[in-house]
Amino acid sequence: MRDINGRLIKSRIPVHRPELGRRPEGPVVIAHRGASAIAPENTLAAFRAAAQQGADGFEFDVRLTSDRACVVVHDARLDRTTNGVGPVAGTSGRAVADLDAGTWFGPRFAGEGVPTLALAASSAIRHGLRIIVEIKAEAGAGVRAGIAVARQIGRIWPRDLPLPLLSSFDPESLVAAARACPAAPRALVAQTLPADWRRLEARLGLAAINLDERAVTRRVANALDGAGLVIGAYTVDDPARARWLRRLGVALIITNHPLPIRRALGTLPSAGGRGTAIRAGFLWKRCHIPDVGRNQPPP
Repeated sequence: MRDINGRLIKSRIPVHRPELGRRPEGPVVIAHRGASAIAPENTLAAFRAAAQQGADGFEFDVRLTSDRACVVVHDARLDRTTNGVGPVAGTSGRAVADLDAGTWFGPRFAGEGVPTLALAASSAIRHGLRIIVEIKAEAGAGVRAGIAVARQIGRIWPRDLPLPLLSSFDPESLVAAARACPAAPRALVAQTLPADWRRLEARLGLAAINLDERAVTRRVANALDGAGLVIGAYTVDDPARARWLRRLGVALIITNHPLPIRRALGTLPSAGGRGTAIRAGFLWKRCHIPDVGRNQPPP
């Protein structure tokens, strides 16, 4: 595989994989696209709601526009969650910034915009939350997206905070992200555990695997835990299921409803703000990652 400049990318990523552990009091609760049950997904309103509901962090999706701006949109097309039409990849960043991403959810969110990656990161920092950045791309564009997202995270993220977790369904996006910002931990997202997950873990230097919660069984959890990988589960909205996943050793509970899941797990924080950042930060602080090459471009 080659990068966007035509240079060959090696098949195995020679980077240090951080050892991510569990916090003693239970799993980390991550708001899926923000608190998307009560606010429009992937908006600053949803990220604020995640903080208000006591989430440890939030997850969001990033796509590239036609002029390679990093914008926070889940779908390949704008139609479902904005008043725009057409593919994100065929629309300029300026045009996306002018769209309404809130009215579809409810009139009180009218005028809520589509955040950029930088705005989403700033929201997390302001509220003291960790983030999972899911890299989205059309077929054949994964390398370009992985490089763009990882480079921007390397530039904008404060150097005194643990880097965000970069995730994707697309292995090639993670290969490219590793080359652009090798110190950022990476997670493969999948509906079920791939048969070749051990090969992918070695090739991609994975820190975590995030699976559809229905695919997380005791056998799967034991295998991933035995390999030293953090286990994430999405999208967990049933409190009883969340408690079961905790017993299996799942460390990342990704949910549309952070408050009831928090209550079910018995891990509701006594205070928000920076205290939450300390609790959530365990995932990114368990081992030292050399700072050398953090912002270096792909070789």
